Amino acid sequence: MREPSFLQSSEWEEFQRRLGVATQRIGGALIVERATPLGRYWYLARARLTAELLTEIHAQAKKNGGLFIRIDPQEKLSISNYQISTTLPTQPQDTLVLDLTPSVNELFKNFHEKTRYNIRLAERKGITVTRASTSNSKELSAFLALSNKTSQRQNFHYHSTHYYQILLRVLGSNETPLNACLSAGKARLTVNAWTAWRYDQPVAAILTLADAQTKQSYYLHGASDHTARTLMAPHLLQWVAIQKAKELGCATYDFWGIAPPKSVAVIAKNRERRISCHCEESRATQQSDSCAFDPAHPWAGITRFKLGFGGEVVHYPDSVDLVLSPAPYTLYKLLRPIGRALRYMLY
Repeated sequence: MREPSFLQSSEWEEFQRRLGVATQRIGGALIVERATPLGRYWYLARARLTAELLTEIHAQAKKNGGLFIRIDPQEKLSISNYQISTTLPTQPQDTLVLDLTPSVNELFKNFHEKTRYNIRLAERKGITVTRASTSNSKELSAFLALSNKTSQRQNFHYHSTHYYQILLRVLGSNETPLNACLSAGKARLTVNAWTAWRYDQPVAAILTLADAQTKQSYYLHGASDHTARTLMAPHLLQWVAIQKAKELGCATYDFWGIAPPKSVAVIAKNRERRISCHCEESRATQQSDSCAFDPAHPWAGITRFKLGFGGEVVHYPDSVDLVLSPAPYTLYKLLRPIGRALRYMLY
């Protein structure tokens, strides 16, 4: 069984509340309440859900007049007794996780040759990297400016400025090494804003999250200046963040989202082959050098970039809706694509 996700932590719950989002817990599982024009629904992200707990949550949601329960599963669910509908995942269903236990030299050696070259190139071009964990930092300002450019260039949706400011306000400002965080009474989660600079100009920026309980670090969001793409700043930025995660005591670095493999079944079929694939607790994994994905996928470019750092491809079970009110839910499903299209047009 995997470690509990940071998405179920009390710190993440406080962040949601500071955003004005209603939350509650049933049996320890964090539930986020969300609204639609047709009614409210409950959302559970990577929660540990036993059959008994899921039964209790289902009963409570139905009693409260919920439209449906949306789940991004941590592990395979026993849901044959419910009316279900598959849905698009809110959290990345496929991701890439880098083991940080090797030495720094070994980590670098295991990167793709082109990735190593680009890191060295960025250093030769004079790229420098800074880090901050406060909501009023120049690093967060740089991220917000670059994310606006990236959004316009790639039609990629980011959260609001308010979202990122609250994220740093609630989860930033913790410099304690992970192995001392919990014993020192510090927060479990820490978010940092990183910026790559060419002289005094920001050319790339990322946000990372470190989890002191699970010893995992996550690359949450990134943005870059397309006009500075030949400087290869994002490669150096990731490498500096990876080294810092290892220094703080993280065991893994999760790149938090890649394009889905062409066939997850290939992962299981290749278990006996040289590429050493395996499946564990319905969470399929494979080494990154064997990952084949659709080159036309919107995430193809960022996936190639991430795979250059190596790691293990992780696939989570399909996201599902447990339907509570069939008729309104059917209408919701019909209208949802229209609403999504309108949001992107207005963005």
